[in-house]
Amino acid sequence: YCSHYLDSTNDPKDINTDMYEYGYRYLLAFCRLLNIELRHYFFLVNIIIFIPIILYVKKYSLNVAYSLFLYVTIGSFEFNFTGLRQSMSIGIILTALLWTSKMSNQFKKTLFLILGIYIASTIHYSAQFCYIIPIILLFRRIRVTYTKWLLLVPFIVLFLGSIVHLTCSNI
Repeated sequence: YCSHYLDSTNDPKDINTDMYEYGYRYLLAFCRLLNIELRHYFFLVNIIIFIPIILYVKKYSLNVAYSLFLYVTIGSFEFNFTGLRQSMSIGIILTALLWTSKMSNQFKKTLFLILGIYIASTIHYSAQFCYIIPIILLFRRIRVTYTKWLLLVPFIVLFLGSIVHLTCSNI
C-alpha cells in the first residue's frame, strides 16, 4: 500500500493500481491531490477503520474494555494494517449499521444500508457479501419460511454482487 500511495498521481485513472476498486483509487487520488504525506494518509485510513469499530463495540458490548482488549490481542487489530482495504470496508459498513439502527423508517434504513454497502464495495469487493444483511432484515420482517430463504438468498446475493462488479469494472 505504501508503494501504491507514493507512486500514485492525482488522477484516479492514471493510478497504476488496476487491481484495486475505483473507490480506493479515488481515495488515493484525493489524498495525493491534497499532498497528504504517507503517515497522514495512514492516519486518515485508521480513522475510517477504528472509530466505527470503537463506536460499534461501545454500543453493543456489555464490557467495552474487555471487548477492545480482545480485539487488540487476538489479531483483529493487526489485520487492520495488513488488510487495509478490507478493514476500511468493514468500517464503512459498521458506520452504516450504526446510523441505520437509529432510523425508524424501514425503507430509508434499508436504502441507507445498501448505499453504505455499495460504498464499501468500491473500496474492497468482499463487502458485497454484506448485501445479505438487508435481505435478512427484510425476511425477518415478512416471515419467510426457511426453505424459501435457502432458495432465494443465493440468487439475490449473486444478482446484487454482479451489479456491483459491473459498475466497479467499468470505471
